[in-house]
Formats: sequence, C-alpha cells, structure tokens
Amino acid sequence: MLGCVKSVESIYFNPSGGLSQSITLTKGQDVDNCVPFVTQQYSSDDSDAAMWRIDVYFPNSTQIKIERTLAVGNIAGHIYLVEFDPNRVKVQQGSFTCLDAAVAPQNTAVPLAETIDSSKAAVVAHHRTSLTNIDNWDTHSLQFSLSNTNFSAYRFQGDDTALYGHYYVFESLTGNFSVQQVQLAFTGSDTFKSGTISNPVNVNKSFVVTGVYTTEPTDNMYSSTFYAKLVNSTTVSAERIGTASYTTMRFFVIEFHDDTIVHHGDINFGSGNIQEDYTITAVDLNYAAFINTVVLGTMKSTGTDSAVRESHFDGYLTSSTNVRVLRNQSGVARAGRYQVPQFAQAPDYYFDGYIQKFGVGVDRVVRVHHRDTGELIGETTSSGVDGYFYLETTYSGSQYLVSLDDLVGESFNAIIYDLMVPATISG
Repeated sequence: MLGCVKSVESIYFNPSGGLSQSITLTKGQDVDNCVPFVTQQYSSDDSDAAMWRIDVYFPNSTQIKIERTLAVGNIAGHIYLVEFDPNRVKVQQGSFTCLDAAVAPQNTAVPLAETIDSSKAAVVAHHRTSLTNIDNWDTHSLQFSLSNTNFSAYRFQGDDTALYGHYYVFESLTGNFSVQQVQLAFTGSDTFKSGTISNPVNVNKSFVVTGVYTTEPTDNMYSSTFYAKLVNSTTVSAERIGTASYTTMRFFVIEFHDDTIVHHGDINFGSGNIQEDYTITAVDLNYAAFINTVVLGTMKSTGTDSAVRESHFDGYLTSSTNVRVLRNQSGVARAGRYQVPQFAQAPDYYFDGYIQKFGVGVDRVVRVHHRDTGELIGETTSSGVDGYFYLETTYSGSQYLVSLDDLVGESFNAIIYDLMVPATISG
C-alpha cells in the first residue's frame, strides 16, 4: 500500500530563556495537514509548570510556535512535524481551554468539526498553564481521549490555574493505519501496570502516544513520570519508581498497514550522564521522526527525587543511523523509550488513461515500472465499463506502463506505453 506521509521536518527550538519562539517551516507544508511531535529538555530545578509546559501551534501558514507562561530557565528541544496526505489522512486541529474552576475531577470536551472513526484516529496535544507558581502535578497534568465526536482533556484539579492548549487529531481515510485506546489506572500503591491490546498489532509497524493525569498534590517528578512502552503485540505497560497518588494513563496504539517501519529501543541515563546515543537501522531522514512514548519526553526516575531538569529529555536523529537523547543535568538514573517510525511516502504523481478493445472499455491489469531499473512501482485494473484506469506513484521520472491481455477469447499482445512522465497530484 502506498504511504500517507508527504514530509517530515525536524525543527530545533530554543527560545533562549524567552516566553515563546516562532520558527519558519522549510518544506512548504500545508500546516492544516500537519501534526507536531515534541520532546524537550529544561535547565532549571524549579518545578513550576509555567516554565516548562509548552503549547505548540501554528500562528500562521508558514510558521510553528512554542509558548510557555513563565520565562524562567531555558527550554530546548525538537519538534518532528509530520505532514499527512489529505487524500489519505484527515487532520483536525483546534484549541482548548480547561477552565480554572473548583471542580474535581474536570473533563473538558471539545466537539470535533467532523465526526471521526475513533478506531482509525489518534490525538497529540500540547498545553501550558495560565498562572505561575503551579507546581503540583494535579493542577497541570492532562489525559487526552477521543470519541467519534469529541476530543477530551481530563484533569483532576481545576481550581488553581486554567490550561490552554492545542490538539491534533489524525484519522486514516484509506486504511494506512488503525488505532486502539488502552487505559491504565494506578492506585496509590501501584508502581507497575500493564494493559491488553484487544486486536494484536505488528510491533515493527506500531508506535504509541500517551497522556497522563494524576491526583498527586506535590511537585515530585518521580510520582507521575513513567517508563511506558509497547511491550509486544498484545500488551502495553507503564512503570514509576514509587507509590504515589491515583494516576491514569491512556495509550493510543497506532498500527500502520503500509510500508511504514518503526524502530524501538530503551533509553537509559546513568546517574552521571546527560547524553546517550543509540544505533538503529538506517532510515530516510525525510520521512523519519523521533516520537517519545510519554508527552514532552519525561522519564521514569530510579530514585525519589523531584529534579525537573533530570526528568526531561530532548530526542532527535543526528544521522540516518543514530538516535540522540539529551537532558540538561545529570543526577538520578532515568529510564525512557524511543520510537522512530520511517513513514511510507505518500504519492505525489499519477497516471491515468483508457484501455479499450475495438473501441469498448475493458478491465485489464495495468502496471507501471521504473524505466531505468524495471522495478514494479504500482498496479491497478482498468474499469470494465469505460476502460479508465488511475494509478498513483511516488516517482516523478520516466516510467513505462504495461497493459496485459486477459487471455480470454482472441489473443492480443500487451500494450506498452514507454517514456511516460506522470502528472502531479493537486490539492
């Protein structure tokens, strides 16, 4: 199956201690079809979430912006901006506000502009606080979910600060991927939980994204930072270092059915390390992304500490075979997870025409081949009504098309169209 991703751009951000930064995109993307995946590191030990919770959104058609509420310490990281083919994936974007209200727990539901099939859709969301001095996890942590009609942000405590953010719902229209949601609930005494994926997935073609909400009334980073992973074809799991307050984590398990391949691996920071590098099978950097399993790149601690800058990491690809993760400060050892999907490329070009026999349309196999190598690029069947065929390709150069006789009745030679150059798909 042809892919559904038109481009991936790796974007480094570093507002140098400022509140926000707008970065100009370089690949001519249509931002309405884009989803940002983010990891970041943070330079301060202050746990005020106004310093490190960031909203990520498009201020206009050519830029992406990161924004926080309090400019103390520095944040730096990477956005992997994935642009989907709108003919294959529908992206719905929007803003949300979780009000500052004395209601606990609090669920904010935002109606989607268009109804989705939640078995084929996932969500990524980013948010910041409206006030400063917001330390406790229960005031700023959010779990995200989807129904066929709504995006929802679920928090425990709503009377300390409002939360502002943006969501990105991406839904497969042509079967390129499917999605399952799995919920894990940690009681105050739980340090490990696993959940079952109803329909087994191919791990090498799947990745997960999660959102977490907690009732934890402290700023302890160990209480609600997790090592979360896709364990095998039927299981997801999450682990924290110590017992803490009630916490829930929702997994979106995204399995691709095209030629997308996903590389997985563990991240392990020793107590003295701020950088780790991992070797993977070579990927195409134009279509590969670093995706963490937990929002922003937080990690499980191996000790009961609350150092913020030890807990976040920035993850990115330094080459086609190297994954790098950075944190701002060494300290307690940490454990996390990387996922690097190389997405299958969406087609940019097409051939069409008619196959007829004695002036009447016939259904025939039509194949397109790379002219220099003979490689089969794609195949379709013409219509038995009028003989029309339409075939998409990712290759823009010279190709040849072959139409095969069906071997029924009179025998005809194959029809070959040589030195064919495809047309560009518009829209």
